[in-house]
Amino acid sequence: MLINRKEFIFKTMGLFSFLSLGKNIWAEEIPVLRKKSTPIKSVLFINMVGGMSHIDTLDYKPNSQFLGIKSSIGVNISEVFPNVAKILKYFTLIRSVNSDTGDHERAQYLLHTGKNLLGGFKDAPSFGAIIAKALEQNKDYYFPNHITIGKKEGMIGEAGFLGNRYKSFHISNVKEPLSNVKNKYHWLDSSRFLRREMFLDFLDENFHNNFYSNHIEVGKEYFRMAVDFMNSEKISVFNWKEEKESSIKNYTTSDFGIALLIAKRCIREQIPFIQVSLSGWDTHNNNKERIQKLANEVDLPLYHFVNELKSEGLWQQTLIYLNSEFGRKPEIAPNGDGRDHHPKVWSCLLGGGKIPENHVVGESDKEGKYPLKEPVSINDLLATIYSHVGIDPYIKLYTSDKRPYILVQNGEPIL
Repeated sequence: MLINRKEFIFKTMGLFSFLSLGKNIWAEEIPVLRKKSTPIKSVLFINMVGGMSHIDTLDYKPNSQFLGIKSSIGVNISEVFPNVAKILKYFTLIRSVNSDTGDHERAQYLLHTGKNLLGGFKDAPSFGAIIAKALEQNKDYYFPNHITIGKKEGMIGEAGFLGNRYKSFHISNVKEPLSNVKNKYHWLDSSRFLRREMFLDFLDENFHNNFYSNHIEVGKEYFRMAVDFMNSEKISVFNWKEEKESSIKNYTTSDFGIALLIAKRCIREQIPFIQVSLSGWDTHNNNKERIQKLANEVDLPLYHFVNELKSEGLWQQTLIYLNSEFGRKPEIAPNGDGRDHHPKVWSCLLGGGKIPENHVVGESDKEGKYPLKEPVSINDLLATIYSHVGIDPYIKLYTSDKRPYILVQNGEPIL
């Protein structure tokens, strides 16, 4: 049985109540981000890292290396997604996303912040951290409001000036999501652990009072967060093996599938932001073979994931966003079997909540080179997501050095 830490500290060991455990060390002078109530409790971002070829996946063209199939949303997509084709009717498919950024690092930065990567500005928060703060339910104790699964690089999981509390808890090994969390000493019960925790604070107090440093404060914050995390009743959310066997078998065909299963458990617990990253879409070589392999990892698990959210009544409280940092060129590269970077147009998906179902936005030209109508920018997408979550996309925040920071500039909600 878990102990209420505050109650234990102040009722049973009141002589130590002068310690910092009772303080809200995460109180921040940041405006309230959520301006209106919406049904959205969780946002899932599926990040196809590397630049997914649009004409070989969601925006089928005759110059694709695959055949086309009719999807339930009324347009043709690639044959690599036969099961995704069945669930597209639950989404809005956007076929006219575009930017002028064709470098991986800069494009992922843009994808996560809506900003261009500048050398003098390093503490921009990812949109996941913004949503994690906006949808946070309990500020007294720490449990990750921002969870990332899969490849982590660049802006993935970063909280910038929002602080460590909103940085992501990252899972790299989906088969064993947690390590070094549970108390391995069976004789050390919760009461004894708390006494040790408080005694450590007592020993450190004099040093902290005489030697102030931001590094010390960060260390203390991480320690508090770790202890709260260990004692949380929600920690079983990561134990995907607790799911019904009939459900587990739908996901264990790939690590991506297990990541979606963990994401589903997080959605049940109303974790504000979950990001699942699948890398490998940088198909300069072996485009056809690699896309088929990656699509096989995605197709069936995503199909089951969407249908289970629907059947469990979780679809309306979840916003799902699938995107990549750019597309791939319609022409085969000079090496004969790859496609190079192409930010001029690509495709993405939005679904859940009040996102329109069975809806298509935009269109690319007959070869998939540029938007033919209704061009959509990354900032348009972020403004759309923020709006559906209840966040004012134009709110002004301030960075750690007091510079004004507007969430979305030069973008408008499209749905």
